[in-house]
Amino acid sequence: MDLVGWLSVVSGIIGVLSFIFAVWVWMRSDMKVRELTGALQTVYDISGSILWETINLKGEDAETRLRQAERAIGLASGIHTLSSKYASAIPGYHSTEIGVLVERGVIVSQAMLTNIETSPSVKEVWLVTPDLEPDLSEPSTGAIVSRNLKNGKRYVYFVPTTLQNLSDLIVRLKFNVGIGSTKSYLRNVLVIPVEAADFPISIGTGNMIFFFKTDSTSSRGDAFREIVLTRVADRGIFWQECTDSETESVYQFLRRKIGEKEA
Repeated sequence: MDLVGWLSVVSGIIGVLSFIFAVWVWMRSDMKVRELTGALQTVYDISGSILWETINLKGEDAETRLRQAERAIGLASGIHTLSSKYASAIPGYHSTEIGVLVERGVIVSQAMLTNIETSPSVKEVWLVTPDLEPDLSEPSTGAIVSRNLKNGKRYVYFVPTTLQNLSDLIVRLKFNVGIGSTKSYLRNVLVIPVEAADFPISIGTGNMIFFFKTDSTSSRGDAFREIVLTRVADRGIFWQECTDSETESVYQFLRRKIGEKEA
Protein backbone atom coordinates (compact mmCIF):
# COMPACT_ATOMS: atom_id res chain seq x y z
CA MET A 1 0.00 0.00 0.00
CA ASP A 2 1.44 3.34 -1.00
CA LEU A 3 1.57 6.51 1.10
CA VAL A 4 -1.70 7.85 -0.26
CA GLY A 5 -3.45 4.65 0.73
CA TRP A 6 -2.06 4.81 4.27
CA LEU A 7 -3.15 8.42 4.62
CA SER A 8 -6.64 7.49 3.48
CA VAL A 9 -6.86 4.72 6.09
CA VAL A 10 -5.58 6.99 8.88
CA SER A 11 -7.98 9.72 7.83
CA GLY A 12 -10.85 7.26 7.90
CA ILE A 13 -9.91 6.04 11.39
CA ILE A 14 -9.64 9.63 12.64
CA GLY A 15 -13.05 10.38 11.16
CA VAL A 16 -14.65 7.37 12.90
CA LEU A 17 -13.01 8.27 16.23
CA SER A 18 -14.15 11.88 15.89
CA PHE A 19 -17.70 10.71 15.28
CA ILE A 20 -17.60 8.38 18.30
CA PHE A 21 -16.15 11.18 20.46
CA ALA A 22 -18.84 13.60 19.30
CA VAL A 23 -21.58 11.08 20.15
CA TRP A 24 -19.98 10.46 23.57
CA VAL A 25 -19.81 14.20 24.31
CA TRP A 26 -23.45 14.62 23.26
CA MET A 27 -24.57 11.74 25.47
CA ARG A 28 -22.59 13.07 28.42
CA SER A 29 -24.04 16.55 27.94
CA ASP A 30 -27.54 15.14 27.68
CA MET A 31 -27.02 13.14 30.89
CA LYS A 32 -25.70 16.23 32.68
CA VAL A 33 -28.68 18.28 31.53
CA ARG A 34 -31.09 15.62 32.75
CA GLU A 35 -29.19 15.31 36.03
CA LEU A 36 -29.25 19.06 36.58
CA THR A 37 -32.92 19.26 35.64
CA GLY A 38 -33.72 16.54 38.17
CA ALA A 39 -31.69 18.30 40.85
CA LEU A 40 -33.50 21.60 40.24
CA GLN A 41 -36.85 19.81 40.42
CA THR A 42 -35.83 18.31 43.78
CA VAL A 43 -34.69 21.71 45.08
CA TYR A 44 -38.05 23.16 44.00
CA ASP A 45 -39.96 20.39 45.82
CA ILE A 46 -37.89 20.74 49.01
CA SER A 47 -38.20 24.53 49.06
CA GLY A 48 -41.97 24.13 48.82
CA SER A 49 -41.90 21.84 51.85
CA ILE A 50 -39.81 24.39 53.76
CA LEU A 51 -42.35 27.11 53.01
CA TRP A 52 -45.10 24.85 54.30
CA GLU A 53 -43.19 23.96 57.49
CA THR A 54 -42.44 27.61 58.31
CA ILE A 55 -46.06 28.77 58.11
CA ASN A 56 -47.27 29.61 61.63
CA LEU A 57 -50.92 28.82 62.25
CA LYS A 58 -53.02 30.32 65.02
CA GLY A 59 -53.15 28.16 68.10
CA GLU A 60 -49.77 26.55 67.62
CA ASP A 61 -47.73 26.33 70.81
CA ALA A 62 -43.97 26.90 71.14
CA GLU A 63 -43.16 23.18 71.05
CA THR A 64 -45.06 22.68 67.79
CA ARG A 65 -43.30 25.65 66.20
CA LEU A 66 -39.94 24.26 67.37
CA ARG A 67 -40.65 20.90 65.69
CA GLN A 68 -41.59 22.76 62.51
CA ALA A 69 -38.33 24.72 62.67
CA GLU A 70 -36.34 21.50 63.15
CA ARG A 71 -37.96 19.93 60.07
CA ALA A 72 -37.38 23.10 58.05
CA ILE A 73 -33.70 23.14 59.08
CA GLY A 74 -33.37 19.51 58.01
CA LEU A 75 -34.92 20.25 54.61
CA ALA A 76 -32.69 23.30 54.14
CA SER A 77 -29.70 21.11 54.94
CA GLY A 78 -30.88 18.72 52.21
CA ILE A 79 -30.91 21.54 49.66
CA HIS A 80 -27.42 22.57 50.77
CA THR A 81 -26.10 19.02 50.36
CA LEU A 82 -27.75 18.55 46.96
CA SER A 83 -26.52 21.85 45.53
CA SER A 84 -22.94 21.39 46.87
CA LYS A 85 -22.31 18.95 43.99
CA TYR A 86 -22.59 21.83 41.53
CA ALA A 87 -20.99 24.56 43.63
CA SER A 88 -17.64 25.93 42.47
CA ALA A 89 -16.54 26.84 46.01
CA ILE A 90 -17.60 24.91 49.12
CA PRO A 91 -16.99 26.32 52.64
CA GLY A 92 -15.08 24.31 55.22
CA TYR A 93 -18.01 23.46 57.49
CA HIS A 94 -19.94 20.17 57.37
CA SER A 95 -23.48 20.51 56.10
CA THR A 96 -24.48 17.32 57.93
CA GLU A 97 -23.90 19.18 61.21
CA ILE A 98 -25.92 22.20 60.14
CA GLY A 99 -22.56 23.94 60.10
CA VAL A 100 -23.79 27.07 58.40
CA LEU A 101 -26.12 27.84 61.32
CA VAL A 102 -23.42 27.06 63.87
CA GLU A 103 -20.86 29.18 62.03
CA ARG A 104 -23.25 32.14 61.93
CA GLY A 105 -24.14 31.84 65.61
CA VAL A 106 -27.79 30.91 65.05
CA ILE A 107 -27.23 27.55 66.77
CA VAL A 108 -24.70 26.76 69.50
CA SER A 109 -23.00 23.37 69.53
CA GLN A 110 -22.41 21.30 72.66
CA ALA A 111 -18.67 21.95 72.40
CA MET A 112 -19.25 25.71 72.39
CA LEU A 113 -21.56 25.43 75.39
CA THR A 114 -18.97 23.35 77.26
CA ASN A 115 -16.37 26.06 76.62
CA ILE A 116 -18.70 28.57 78.28
CA GLU A 117 -19.42 26.27 81.23
CA THR A 118 -15.74 25.56 81.89
CA SER A 119 -14.68 29.19 81.49
CA PRO A 120 -13.11 30.63 84.67
CA SER A 121 -15.38 33.67 84.30
CA VAL A 122 -18.54 31.58 84.92
CA LYS A 123 -19.29 31.36 88.66
CA GLU A 124 -22.73 29.71 88.76
CA VAL A 125 -24.80 27.40 86.52
CA TRP A 126 -28.56 26.82 86.61
CA LEU A 127 -30.06 23.85 84.76
CA VAL A 128 -33.81 23.57 84.19
CA THR A 129 -34.23 19.90 83.31
CA PRO A 130 -37.07 17.37 83.00
CA ASP A 131 -34.85 14.43 84.05
CA LEU A 132 -31.47 15.70 85.41
CA GLU A 133 -29.76 14.44 82.25
CA PRO A 134 -26.99 14.41 81.15
CA ASP A 135 -25.51 15.30 84.56
CA LEU A 136 -27.27 12.33 86.14
CA SER A 137 -25.66 9.51 84.15
CA GLU A 138 -23.20 10.82 81.53
CA PRO A 139 -19.63 10.31 82.87
CA SER A 140 -18.03 12.99 80.67
CA THR A 141 -20.59 15.58 81.79
CA GLY A 142 -20.15 14.50 85.40
CA ALA A 143 -16.39 15.03 85.10
CA ILE A 144 -16.92 18.58 83.82
CA VAL A 145 -19.30 19.41 86.68
CA SER A 146 -16.93 17.81 89.18
CA ARG A 147 -14.01 19.99 88.05
CA ASN A 148 -16.19 23.08 88.15
CA LEU A 149 -17.39 22.29 91.69
CA LYS A 150 -13.80 21.86 92.86
CA ASN A 151 -13.05 25.27 91.33
CA GLY A 152 -15.79 26.81 93.48
CA LYS A 153 -18.64 27.02 90.98
CA ARG A 154 -22.22 26.49 92.10
CA TYR A 155 -24.87 24.35 90.37
CA VAL A 156 -28.62 24.70 90.85
CA TYR A 157 -30.94 22.10 89.28
CA PHE A 158 -34.64 22.81 88.73
CA VAL A 159 -36.70 19.66 88.17
CA PRO A 160 -40.44 19.02 87.83
CA THR A 161 -42.24 17.91 90.97
CA THR A 162 -43.63 14.97 88.94
CA LEU A 163 -40.16 13.43 88.52
CA GLN A 164 -40.37 10.01 90.16
CA ASN A 165 -37.85 8.73 92.73
CA LEU A 166 -36.30 12.17 93.01
CA SER A 167 -34.38 11.43 96.21
CA ASP A 168 -32.71 8.41 94.59
CA LEU A 169 -31.91 10.42 91.46
CA ILE A 170 -30.27 13.14 93.57
CA VAL A 171 -27.99 10.52 95.14
CA ARG A 172 -27.04 9.24 91.66
CA LEU A 173 -26.47 12.79 90.47
CA LYS A 174 -24.09 13.60 93.31
CA PHE A 175 -22.06 10.46 92.73
CA ASN A 176 -21.85 11.09 88.96
CA VAL A 177 -20.54 14.62 89.52
CA GLY A 178 -17.98 13.25 91.94
CA ILE A 179 -19.15 14.61 95.29
CA GLY A 180 -21.05 11.68 96.77
CA SER A 181 -21.20 12.40 100.48
CA THR A 182 -18.39 14.95 100.39
CA LYS A 183 -19.93 17.64 102.56
CA SER A 184 -17.49 20.35 101.47
CA TYR A 185 -19.11 20.43 98.02
CA LEU A 186 -22.72 19.65 98.96
CA ARG A 187 -23.45 23.33 99.59
CA ASN A 188 -22.53 24.04 95.96
CA VAL A 189 -25.21 21.69 94.57
CA LEU A 190 -28.89 22.56 95.01
CA VAL A 191 -31.88 20.65 93.59
CA ILE A 192 -35.23 22.46 93.57
CA PRO A 193 -38.52 20.78 92.52
CA VAL A 194 -40.80 23.12 90.53
CA GLU A 195 -44.47 22.83 89.60
CA ALA A 196 -44.61 22.66 85.81
CA ALA A 197 -47.94 24.50 85.79
CA ASP A 198 -46.31 27.50 87.49
CA PHE A 199 -43.50 27.82 84.97
CA PRO A 200 -43.67 30.98 82.82
CA ILE A 201 -42.79 29.17 79.55
CA SER A 202 -43.09 25.69 78.08
CA ILE A 203 -39.86 23.74 78.57
CA GLY A 204 -40.97 20.53 76.90
CA THR A 205 -38.52 17.61 76.87
CA GLY A 206 -35.31 19.64 76.60
CA ASN A 207 -33.07 21.46 79.06
CA MET A 208 -32.55 25.16 79.65
CA ILE A 209 -29.26 26.40 81.07
CA PHE A 210 -28.14 29.69 82.66
CA PHE A 211 -24.53 30.86 83.04
CA PHE A 212 -23.65 33.58 85.55
CA LYS A 213 -20.36 35.46 85.52
CA THR A 214 -21.29 37.37 88.67
CA ASP A 215 -23.58 36.81 91.62
CA SER A 216 -26.85 35.33 90.33
CA THR A 217 -28.81 37.65 92.61
CA SER A 218 -27.65 40.71 90.68
CA SER A 219 -27.54 39.44 87.09
CA ARG A 220 -29.85 37.32 84.97
CA GLY A 221 -26.90 35.71 83.13
CA ASP A 222 -26.92 34.14 79.66
CA ALA A 223 -29.53 31.49 78.90
CA PHE A 224 -29.69 28.74 76.25
CA ARG A 225 -32.39 26.23 75.36
CA GLU A 226 -31.71 22.75 74.06
CA ILE A 227 -32.94 22.00 70.55
CA VAL A 228 -34.49 18.55 70.76
CA LEU A 229 -34.13 16.68 67.46
CA THR A 230 -36.93 14.13 67.42
CA ARG A 231 -35.07 11.60 65.24
CA VAL A 232 -31.74 11.83 67.07
CA ALA A 233 -31.24 9.67 70.16
CA ASP A 234 -28.47 11.76 71.70
CA ARG A 235 -29.64 14.99 73.31
CA GLY A 236 -27.72 18.21 73.78
CA ILE A 237 -26.16 18.33 70.31
CA PHE A 238 -27.43 21.81 69.53
CA TRP A 239 -28.65 24.77 71.60
CA GLN A 240 -30.15 28.18 70.87
CA GLU A 241 -29.66 31.35 72.88
CA CYS A 242 -32.85 32.56 74.56
CA THR A 243 -34.35 35.95 73.85
CA ASP A 244 -33.95 38.74 76.41
CA SER A 245 -37.65 38.67 77.38
CA GLU A 246 -37.66 34.89 77.79
CA THR A 247 -34.46 34.96 79.84
CA GLU A 248 -35.78 37.70 82.10
CA SER A 249 -39.13 36.02 82.84
CA VAL A 250 -37.59 32.63 83.59
CA TYR A 251 -34.77 34.15 85.65
CA GLN A 252 -37.16 36.08 87.91
CA PHE A 253 -39.26 32.95 88.42
CA LEU A 254 -36.26 30.75 89.29
CA ARG A 255 -34.76 33.43 91.52
CA ARG A 256 -37.96 33.38 93.61
CA LYS A 257 -37.80 29.58 93.86
CA ILE A 258 -34.23 29.74 95.16
CA GLY A 259 -35.30 32.35 97.71
CA GLU A 260 -38.12 30.10 98.89
CA LYS A 261 -35.75 27.11 99.15
CA GLU A 262 -33.10 29.00 101.08
CA ALA A 263 -35.54 30.82 103.38
